[in-house]
Amino acid sequence: MDKVGYVIGERNGRVILDVKKTGSCGEKCVTCQSHCEVPSVRVELDNNLMAKRGDFVELGMNPRNLVKSTFIMYTIPVVMFIAGLSIAIKYFEARGFENYELYGLIVGFVVLALTFVLIRVITDKLNKDKPSILEMKQIL
Repeated sequence: MDKVGYVIGERNGRVILDVKKTGSCGEKCVTCQSHCEVPSVRVELDNNLMAKRGDFVELGMNPRNLVKSTFIMYTIPVVMFIAGLSIAIKYFEARGFENYELYGLIVGFVVLALTFVLIRVITDKLNKDKPSILEMKQIL
């Protein structure tokens, strides 16, 4: 998951990078006929390489952090959705509701949304004082 970033500024010992996102069709923009505009993302990181404005840096992520964040963002919500759906269907069916599957589906989606909100709140609190999981690796 290495990307190249362009240093566009500095602030309080941190650098502001402009990182080009990968388009939905991949990185083969030269051969692509759709001529889509892929926006860039601004990232602020600790300046551990003493990069200056105009430098290019390589950004990387520890594979362990990548697996951990992927698990948190994909696996946990799916498990919670299935659990909320299953429990709600059994509950509504036992109570004699006629459309128990529809009600279970609605509860499943509500649980899914709440899971994403909860993950966001928890990760924001945990990462408040921690450095970013992205790190600058080298100046190109």
